[in-house]
Amino acid sequence: MDELKEALTLAKAKRLNIRHARFPLKKTLGLTCELNVDACVGIMCDMKGYNDWGFACRWVPARHLAAGAQNGSIEKQMRYHAHRNLSPTSGISADMVERNRRLNPRQYRDMFKRISKTASFEEINKIMTTHKF
Repeated sequence: MDELKEALTLAKAKRLNIRHARFPLKKTLGLTCELNVDACVGIMCDMKGYNDWGFACRWVPARHLAAGAQNGSIEKQMRYHAHRNLSPTSGISADMVERNRRLNPRQYRDMFKRISKTASFEEINKIMTTHKF
């Protein structure tokens, strides 16, 4: 059913000469998924402001990365946790959500690398609670 919707939507866009494109999620995050409107708007706003796909894809809900993390290596698991902890929509705490929304691309990449290299949840918590902007 989803393929039919996608085909109809794409066909209608082409028929009406509406400019369209896919987000490069496969290249950036290594996954394909359908996103809700909120995630799409967040991605488009970050792309307009910063022109950085890696940073803009922070709006992709972490649940889309969860399946790959469960069956994957420790590196995939830590990347999932970095993405989840730095998501601007993550419900960890109101302070962290606000801080994550104010991150610029350099700060986001720095924290993502630091969290991805950790070996335990205690280290992730330490990074998340001690790193202030």
